[in-house]
Amino acid sequence: SLPQLVKLHVQRNQGVTDDVLAVLTTHCPLLQELDVSGCHKLSERSAVSLASLHHLQSANLSSTSIGDESLLAMADGVCSQTLTEMILNNCINITDNSLNVLINKCCNLLILACGNCPKVSGNYHLEPGSDLGKTK
Repeated sequence: SLPQLVKLHVQRNQGVTDDVLAVLTTHCPLLQELDVSGCHKLSERSAVSLASLHHLQSANLSSTSIGDESLLAMADGVCSQTLTEMILNNCINITDNSLNVLINKCCNLLILACGNCPKVSGNYHLEPGSDLGKTK
């Protein structure tokens, strides 16, 4: 148990699974920054765990199998209030629909990177009151 852990980078680690992330979110409630890019064993279920993190500010989920279900879970989770950076490069399963919801529900989001996502056109609709500082 690492109750004081605030930053975790485990990119391209094949040992990181949905179950591992579920344990991390339970035992590391103060986690603010997470990089699991290239962890190919992560699925939609992993983002449901991340959505419950009250302090999550930065999440790099690039090159994982997450899709719209994951982004919608995060947009509806408590992390939507603290998330400032979301990196989703090479996520082939995400679409404009979930990105629009994420952008409009994550009120503190400043950085969104979604390069090389073939189902993303870049056409976003910002609702009145939404403020996205930077979009890549």
